[in-house]
Amino acid sequence: MSDIKLDSNAAVVGGVHSDSHDIHNNYTNNTTSNTTNNSTVNNNTVYEAQKTQMEIMQDNENQFLQAVIDAFGDGLLDQQELARLNLLAQKWQIVPARANAIIQQVRKNTSMQKGIQGNEYLASQILQEVFDAIQTNQQDVLQRKFRTLRQVALSSADSTMNFYYHLLLASMYPENCTVEFINSRSDNYWQLYWAHIAYIKLGNPDNAAVLLPRLGGFGCPQGDVALLMAIDNISEYRRSGKQDYYRQQALQHLDRACQTGMSEPLSALWYAAKEMLNETQQPEVWFRFYCDVTLKELAPVKIPKMPKSAPKIEVPPLPKFNAQNVNLAQMQGFNPLKAAREMGLGQQMTQGFYGQMPQMPQMPPQMPSDSKATPTPEAVQLASEARTPERPIDDPDAIRDLFGIILTDSNVLAMKYGCSVDDVYAILTRFYESSKEKKMYWYVLDICTLRKEKGNDITWMDVNKAVSDYITEKQLKEGSDLNLFIIGGDDVIPIPKVQDPYEYGSSIVPTDMPYSFHDTYLLDFLDGSSSDLDYHDARNTVARLPLEDGEMQTDIESDLGAYFNISGLYAEGIPVGNVVMESNADWIPASTTMSQHLPLLFSTEDPELVRNGMYISPKLLTSDGDAMDVYISSLNKADMLMFNLHGGDQPEDVSFFNDEGEAFAPAELYDSSARVLNNSNARVFNTVACFGARYTGYDREQSMLLSALYGGGVLLYTGSLISVPMYFDESHDEARQLLLNPGTGSEVFMRLYAIYQFYGASAGYALLKAKCDYFNLCRHVESDGFAFSTALMFCLYGNPMLHVRCRRHVVESALQNDAIPPVPVKSAKMRLRKAHKERLMEKRDKGSMLSEIRGVVDGNLAAMRAIVERNVYDQYGIPPRLLTSIDRISRPTINGATTTTYSYCYHNPDSVFASDIYVEVDEKGRTKRIYTTK
Repeated sequence: MSDIKLDSNAAVVGGVHSDSHDIHNNYTNNTTSNTTNNSTVNNNTVYEAQKTQMEIMQDNENQFLQAVIDAFGDGLLDQQELARLNLLAQKWQIVPARANAIIQQVRKNTSMQKGIQGNEYLASQILQEVFDAIQTNQQDVLQRKFRTLRQVALSSADSTMNFYYHLLLASMYPENCTVEFINSRSDNYWQLYWAHIAYIKLGNPDNAAVLLPRLGGFGCPQGDVALLMAIDNISEYRRSGKQDYYRQQALQHLDRACQTGMSEPLSALWYAAKEMLNETQQPEVWFRFYCDVTLKELAPVKIPKMPKSAPKIEVPPLPKFNAQNVNLAQMQGFNPLKAAREMGLGQQMTQGFYGQMPQMPQMPPQMPSDSKATPTPEAVQLASEARTPERPIDDPDAIRDLFGIILTDSNVLAMKYGCSVDDVYAILTRFYESSKEKKMYWYVLDICTLRKEKGNDITWMDVNKAVSDYITEKQLKEGSDLNLFIIGGDDVIPIPKVQDPYEYGSSIVPTDMPYSFHDTYLLDFLDGSSSDLDYHDARNTVARLPLEDGEMQTDIESDLGAYFNISGLYAEGIPVGNVVMESNADWIPASTTMSQHLPLLFSTEDPELVRNGMYISPKLLTSDGDAMDVYISSLNKADMLMFNLHGGDQPEDVSFFNDEGEAFAPAELYDSSARVLNNSNARVFNTVACFGARYTGYDREQSMLLSALYGGGVLLYTGSLISVPMYFDESHDEARQLLLNPGTGSEVFMRLYAIYQFYGASAGYALLKAKCDYFNLCRHVESDGFAFSTALMFCLYGNPMLHVRCRRHVVESALQNDAIPPVPVKSAKMRLRKAHKERLMEKRDKGSMLSEIRGVVDGNLAAMRAIVERNVYDQYGIPPRLLTSIDRISRPTINGATTTTYSYCYHNPDSVFASDIYVEVDEKGRTKRIYTTK
């Protein structure tokens, strides 16, 4: 038989030579004849040739999986076996990340199958320590022991181990308990049991009730179910204002639990449940933990003493804002407080998001203070009193009617996930129905028909028109209270890409912001043909639940279904009692702008790690185990995460970085090592890092955004898809920078956005309002292009109807410091002032000097260049050889005049992130402003 070459990756098959992809035949069976062998080879050759690349990859993975199982035959994997597996992975073209995932899964399964053989002593000792700590109500000990208990429980099928693990998880981290239950692919009695109680603790009795019928499948004692029903009625007793019917029902179920018999470990929970019915509690020590922690939400409410009201401050009104009378210098020595007053900013907030807000006091005139050098006493107090597993924060917000449109393409989603359109609609219908129970009303706009008409040529403008038509058809009320929720990435619903108005920008800005307005409203403003940018003109808010491009390696239930399930738990607001902030060391003043007013949570264990309540890099590196232990102690209690760090666009730059290395990795969001718990409490993630929200063109493990939403427990994520510009103050005097508060661009935007989040606004509304207010305020301080580019590039990912629970004191604290007041800003009613850039000189190749590319240049250019090069080298250490180009920039001013500056671009190819530095000077070579990127 002649040889047949299948493809470049397959073996040449002939005689008894085996194809490396064939797992069905050996071709070396000595008991069969030559004829049979040749026939077998021919049949399998045809079979292999008919396989798709996907089938070949699956066969390779199956072979590798079997090899890994064989390697774990004795339950252990030594270095020699691991090296052999690595070679097999290369041979079968399995990427290292996938190969490692298979090895880890087999290790876990092998450990589960073998039980805890060899670790009986460890498991028994841990259980004894946990049991003793529960008996004596040592809550601090239980928090420290929880990590070790979790590691042992995850590799154990022991019923007692599972009981205590899920008991502590539901008691101390009920949100994590429900998330772990939702993501679980196998049935576990005690996980199901304690997940029921976790839902009760979180105020979701409907979700808890669904789990009761499932307990019967385990053949559990009837008393176990009776005890849960008693706890359900105790919860209703408290929620209904102590209606006696529920109390009597609870007592009857408690009696029935005793009569029919319960599982032995539940006796302490029974006594605690009975204690919850007493107005004055005096539990014995041995079941006090169950009262103080496990069932704390069911305890009688104690009315706190009301604090004395503060004296009212009478402040004279500020002048009205008139944009035509504002002419500020471009940030040189800029005092934002003074600038805000000159612009008339400081009007009172009168309209709340969940009803009428009280009048906010206006700020009396005062000199800039040094309050940024240290967190305010209020911020320190809030952080020290931040939410812990033992104490929830504030009450849920009242649910109000919300309306929105789910925008997607069911056909594309079905093809991406390899499922049917019916499966897609089943997921959406379940989300629609569960949301309706929380007064969140969704309409589904499926553009699959539009795509059939337009084909692959469909544009975002086609989709945007379809949204407008759908709103008219359904007679929906337009405005910033209408939410548009895009499901899928760019290959499902196109991402609008608009021209970057910033003269040093990325040329194109991918942004979902155009979907907030009719037709080409935003493009008209960018072109200068429209003179208004006002959130009141918005058709709707917009957010996206993104997915990576192309065929998915996950299933639709694990991705969309899991996210929808978790988001359904927070209709009454995401509780945020604290914020963990991380900043690059060189950006402390700018980062302080973002976070000074927030309730920052930090550890004082290592003072060098913290400045102004923020964790500071490069002292904090993921490679520094001691530093990370301190940092993770705060992450495990975090409600909101904020970052002002570097980011990159290379696939390997998935993490956030400081000037010296990796500062935050996706692994810190979920279980990656013994240092980290299941996942943190943080459901809100805000970042101003470059490419901090990248996902288009990246695999899941290459995207911080996708890692956070699918596996990290994050519900609301805000960041940029492209490089983020920032203003770099020429002063190295940090005290001066703190005093003048030079945070601009993304820092000021993120400050406003966080304020509107804590004000109780829905996420979509908060982002849209922050964008418009930021631009209309900062365009008078920064150039129009810089301000509008910053507003465009930030997008929201996650359910736009979700909101952070209102925290009035956070908003009020923002008015007590000397940063830009977070107040409503009226539209300036001005067209976008575009800058004109003219290239004067540039470097032609890596080694050349700058060469003229214009016939005529300014006569002062040579002398000016000498001044600039000397200044930037003396002040910043930037060598003249890094100069790549010189541009002349012309910008129109408010009064119709034009200002001219010269921009010197420096690029260091040896820099980790290769950030460009732009130095703007006037006609005499004096530095006016410096820009760089993150």
